[in-house]
Amino acid sequence: AALLGLARDSGDEAEARRQQCLQVIRAGRSDDGGWGPYVHSQSEAFDTALVTLALVVARGSAGLEESQRMELSGWIDGGRAYLLATQEADGGWPPTTRPPGVDSYAQRISTSGWAAQALLATRAGK
Repeated sequence: AALLGLARDSGDEAEARRQQCLQVIRAGRSDDGGWGPYVHSQSEAFDTALVTLALVVARGSAGLEESQRMELSGWIDGGRAYLLATQEADGGWPPTTRPPGVDSYAQRISTSGWAAQALLATRAGK
């Protein structure tokens, strides 16, 4: 969320904070391509969607080197793959609740909305 919030900020402080966010994202990336609510948490659709959207925005930042832009593209592809793999037969995603495992229709709709936005932002040609 902090990375998304920095989208329009420029200057040395904003760039330093962006790099901190990317370090946390790098450390929290799971083998399945997704992210959880904490660095060492299991991946969840909601968190993966937010990180993926933030990475799409960050990839367009002017200060990135090409190697870092390519790394972000790989992470975006992994996040997209995770979201596609966890989509349920009815087109939605499991609700992301705190604590986990609670059944919440509102959270299911929210998680599904964020996941759909991330998939739309990462579709071919974007």
